Amino acid sequence: MNVPSAPVALQALLEASPDSLLAKLRSVDCSDFWTVFAKARDIAMEAQESERAAALDVLAGASSLILRPADPLQPFAPLIEMAHGSSARPEAYRGPQAETFGDLAPSLEQPALRARLADLAWVLAKRADAARVAIDAYLECIQRLVQRRGHMRGDRYNASTDRALDLLARVCVIQRQLGGKDQPPSHIALAKRVRDQARRRGDGRGYLGAAELALNFGLAKPLFLARAAEKLASKDADFDGEHVQIGLLEHSARAYQRAGRKAEVDRVLIALAERQVQIADRMTKAPFQEVHWLELAIATLRQIRGTNERRAELQARLIRAQGRIGEFMMPVSTKIEGGELVDSTRDHLEGLDLCGALLAYCDLSRSPFVPDLYAEAAKSFASTPLAGLFAPLIFDPKFKVASRLPAIDFAGQPDEGNLRFKIIQHEEIRRAVTVAGQIEPGRMQIVLDHQPDERTLIRLASASPLVPPGHELFFGRGFTHFFNADFIEAAHLLLLQLEPLLRHVLVHADTDITRFRADQTQSSATLSVLLNPQGPYRTPLESLLGEATIFEIENLFDRQEGPALRHRLAHGLLTHGFFGRADTIYACWFMYRLCIAPLLDHEEELRHHLGASR
Repeated sequence: MNVPSAPVALQALLEASPDSLLAKLRSVDCSDFWTVFAKARDIAMEAQESERAAALDVLAGASSLILRPADPLQPFAPLIEMAHGSSARPEAYRGPQAETFGDLAPSLEQPALRARLADLAWVLAKRADAARVAIDAYLECIQRLVQRRGHMRGDRYNASTDRALDLLARVCVIQRQLGGKDQPPSHIALAKRVRDQARRRGDGRGYLGAAELALNFGLAKPLFLARAAEKLASKDADFDGEHVQIGLLEHSARAYQRAGRKAEVDRVLIALAERQVQIADRMTKAPFQEVHWLELAIATLRQIRGTNERRAELQARLIRAQGRIGEFMMPVSTKIEGGELVDSTRDHLEGLDLCGALLAYCDLSRSPFVPDLYAEAAKSFASTPLAGLFAPLIFDPKFKVASRLPAIDFAGQPDEGNLRFKIIQHEEIRRAVTVAGQIEPGRMQIVLDHQPDERTLIRLASASPLVPPGHELFFGRGFTHFFNADFIEAAHLLLLQLEPLLRHVLVHADTDITRFRADQTQSSATLSVLLNPQGPYRTPLESLLGEATIFEIENLFDRQEGPALRHRLAHGLLTHGFFGRADTIYACWFMYRLCIAPLLDHEEELRHHLGASR
């Protein structure tokens, strides 16, 4: 659907006979119209009727737009929107074309098309007369649905589907935009008919949607809505499933809150929490689901005073359920064959003396360029848009939720959190390849050729300007355990030295790291404070060590979405099996690289310092 560069005149739109083309349709959903107009356009193009084809193309494009009543300022969006383009966009009709829509709409018999064109004239040209035409046309669509004389897409003769309720919501939005503080009695009566019809049919989901709409736009008294929803969600009521009953209780609590009934709010929230616990009771063989419902119940009870004892009971059960998750998990592993990368690493180190090999080993890999990481993450989201629809949950090694990230709309853009999570996923793969192809083959080659001892490695650490005075033994002994493949000892010695190393770098650059508390005591900045992007230390660290290095430190050692190795090691959250994984081996090597890389330009001095010239 291509919108012509010049607006299509009113007469051309009338001659396209849109009502005749739609006469056999009982649909009041514009999404059913654009294919009709598109087929007629194609026929007109084959017959070389260019003016008629242009008019039908405009009607097809306007019909294809998606209605989004939740956004009052931009209620229409393209049907398809991808990174490389989209279908017809509402702003393409701004100006004279929107004015023409406003002139055409009153003459149309089809209420859905009349509503669409009039609404576009209101949104794009601010024609108040068109807004009133749109309201009347939307109401006629809803009336037809209630009377079963019309249907939405998919032959759904139902006024309480999501798409049908969008029409009623749009009516309420336009009414407010025209200056009406209260909804007219006609709107209130029609909304009540929709709710009553859904209740009689046992359409709990539809009733809930209609009740939410009524609460949001003042189409019914909050107290009436609250009591009705609470009654429908009672234990004896079998009203469209337990998930709908959960939604009804949540709606009832909101409505009681709107009515100022605090006691009733607490009563309904307690009932809601216990209903959530009942669902958790049936999920004991699916601990992920059990944990989910227990978390919801605890969050619900947090809103109510005097529930501490019950919350503590549920929290204890939650911890026990999280402990069972591992029993239902299966390990997934992939063997990475280094191939040419392994051979290249060995060839690179073979034949070097000890000093040359130790220096070359720290320079096997470098931290990726930060803009490249973001570009690759954005490209990944663009190539797999469905992946962003699922909100990620990040668990710690004990299966406790460490972080939550929002889902991404199909046409939406990932935010910083989503991009960072994708970067961390990509980096995990890169680290695994680096360990298998370079770090481990290089370590074994050095041990095979030189067998570096603890004394030599302590002297190596003491030569680094990044190692704080008095910490040389920690680093040297950590390097020794690392080269000997004792990664448990190496990690405990090396990873906990990251924070003092960064503080030493800042102090050496005359940056004050002292923090003053309100009680006049002092402390040194912790790792999270040092790495905080909005904090005072991030920029100095990036200027001293490089943006890419600090970014990798944050992702590897501190971010909850990543391994968070320093935090989890310091707090005893890692089991022994974790220390043989690629992330831990890479982190130990990273600490080696961080310390030894500044010595790359001082090979002769280092060789003399080590006394290892061979």
